[in-house]
Amino acid sequence: MTFGAWNVRTLLDRDGNACPERKTAIVARELHRYNVDVAALSETHLADEGELVEVGAGYTFFWKGTAASETRHSGVGFAIKNHLVKRLEEYPVHISDRVTTLRVHLDKDNYLNVISVYAPTLDKSDDIKDKFYGEVTLCLDSINAREQVLLLGDFNARVGRDYEAWPGVLGRHGVGNMNSNGQLLLSLCAQYGLAITNTMFRLAAKYKTTWMHPRSKHWHLIDYAIVRQRDFSQVQITRVMRGAHCWSDHRLIVTKLRLRLRRPRRSPMKKLASLDIEKLRDPEVRKNYAEVLSKKLLPVNETGDVDADWGALSSHIMDTASIALGRKCRRNEDWFDGNDEVLRAALDKHRDLLRQHRRRKGSVAAVKASDLELRKLSRQIKEKWCQDKAIHMQWLPDTNHLGEFYSEVRKLMGTSNHAKVPLRALDSRHLLTSKEDVLRRWAEHFNALLNVDRSADLQSIALMPQLPLALDHGHETLTIKLGEDVLKQVDKFRYLGNTLTSKCDLDDEINSRVGAAAAAFGKLYSKVFCSHDLKLATKISVYMAIVLPSLLYSSESWCVYRRHIRTLDRFHLKCLRAVMKIRWSDRVRNTEVLRRANVGGIETYLMRRQLRWCGHVSRMTEERVAKRIFFSELQDGKRKHGGQLLRYKDVVKRHMKRCDIEPSQWERLAAQRPEWRRMVNSKVREFEDQRKADLDYKRDQLKARPLAAITYNYENGVLTCPQCARSFAAKIGYISHLRVHERQIDG
Repeated sequence: MTFGAWNVRTLLDRDGNACPERKTAIVARELHRYNVDVAALSETHLADEGELVEVGAGYTFFWKGTAASETRHSGVGFAIKNHLVKRLEEYPVHISDRVTTLRVHLDKDNYLNVISVYAPTLDKSDDIKDKFYGEVTLCLDSINAREQVLLLGDFNARVGRDYEAWPGVLGRHGVGNMNSNGQLLLSLCAQYGLAITNTMFRLAAKYKTTWMHPRSKHWHLIDYAIVRQRDFSQVQITRVMRGAHCWSDHRLIVTKLRLRLRRPRRSPMKKLASLDIEKLRDPEVRKNYAEVLSKKLLPVNETGDVDADWGALSSHIMDTASIALGRKCRRNEDWFDGNDEVLRAALDKHRDLLRQHRRRKGSVAAVKASDLELRKLSRQIKEKWCQDKAIHMQWLPDTNHLGEFYSEVRKLMGTSNHAKVPLRALDSRHLLTSKEDVLRRWAEHFNALLNVDRSADLQSIALMPQLPLALDHGHETLTIKLGEDVLKQVDKFRYLGNTLTSKCDLDDEINSRVGAAAAAFGKLYSKVFCSHDLKLATKISVYMAIVLPSLLYSSESWCVYRRHIRTLDRFHLKCLRAVMKIRWSDRVRNTEVLRRANVGGIETYLMRRQLRWCGHVSRMTEERVAKRIFFSELQDGKRKHGGQLLRYKDVVKRHMKRCDIEPSQWERLAAQRPEWRRMVNSKVREFEDQRKADLDYKRDQLKARPLAAITYNYENGVLTCPQCARSFAAKIGYISHLRVHERQIDG
């Protein structure tokens, strides 16, 4: 099937429109020319909701807009071929004037959910944006996990091309840079495991960009076709049709899907369970295994047949290992498996009562009481398991056990779905299709990789995915040699989980952190944050133990600006509102959200982490590299004129002043670790309380401000200033002019 997304600007027939009458007929004929089966239309400007049939072009239009009495700047809908409308089991469901859905029945239990959206523009308020993404979130939550999703429309967002920060969401062929709306869209995609197909195909920019900025005349990609990451293999192409024309400044996006049925299938080969080799770390287990294996191998006699001897030897080794080590348990931890004995006993007891009731030997009251007791026991066990797991995982990063922490995170969240990509031959000219050729190519790759003679393979380093080099920031070209070879200079790379750039800023790192935290939050959303068996305090504990450390990883060394704190704080509050089921329409302040969750803002956690890290470094010995770098000064060079870049010591000094810590005395105070930690915690807590109080006071003052009483003076139908008789064409200029007179009078 072929799907499309098109911002048609309007479907109204007005005298002022550049388009002639019958805009729907023109749009329908353009869609018919490109054989689009279903098109998601945005910015229709039609009132209320309705249906219209274009018989000549063969399309039926469904739309949803605002009321006829209101100003109409939005509106979404669908244009569906008439022969497909007759086969629809469900008509489009309109959520709002910005979101509408269509559920297409493919075969048996297979469905495709098409969502048509029109997102707020960049200049809209945060409330409008939160309302829109809240509606999209509710729509995605209502879709069964087995069903397919196709999200189409004008998102008014630029997602950029940083595919390393958003793995699985972005492809290698993005366009431009990311803006604030793009980060909201990327966070949504990472949370629900979605992939933006516009960035997955290698096409010229003219076949990807969809809208030209009216002033800069630059082309941008703001209309998207989004699917689940596991279903990306069904997308054949997503591209722009430049020839489509309906007097709109947006281009038509077409995506072709190879819809196939997902029937469950079982492999004919029995999958062997792996051995629990971690037990070999225990000396007693290793000694016992060696003794048993030596006894097993003593009576083995060689027959001269290599295959027979190897079969006997391998069977003895596997049997011995299975007995001594046992089979490896599932990697993903679960509260039921951890309390299997207690729950199994309760289930057996309840099963006996049910059996007696069927034989008419037990009462109904006993069965109901046992059922209530079993439900209560399972809820209590699940609650206790989640609380203990959250406390343990919070303790791991606090004590710098990062390896164990991420191992526990992987066990709790489960495995990830990775997209399958084709494999090229060694000459990179053709794709490998047969299984034997693919295995042979991997064998060649690892043989060359493991037998390299140098300490670093320069060819492999040169082929590593990197963004294009940008040397227009005033940086010098460096020459770094590894032996006789010169390393290639890049603009960006990752080291120990951090993103390092030539510009020495945190923009890419913050983007990467938000992407990782959004993915972690999405994996836990259904099993933890939406669970009705867990208390709110337990959900907050899990969020603080898993999602927040992913968001603030390595933040001890960050030089954060106010824009970075706003970005992190916005994601933090968005997650807390999702956990506590607080919608935008509830009109709950951010400070109230933090109080209900009993947590602080992002600035508080950054302040605590960095102050404690400074105390840790100051207590190091003088020969430690970290302390030498921390207290060192540059020998050559000077700072530029004008606005200065933020330094780490500027950030720490700002934290100390806000916490009423004298910057000249902090080293003496940090010499004693318990006293320093206690003082930092108390000072940061006082700062957070004062920050919340200041925000509440500012909000109260804003709400208590009286409305401005403005009298518009019209003379002969022209807006004129009553004091100087100046005429105005717009009200905004008139209001600004009156304020000038007020300041002159007050002065």
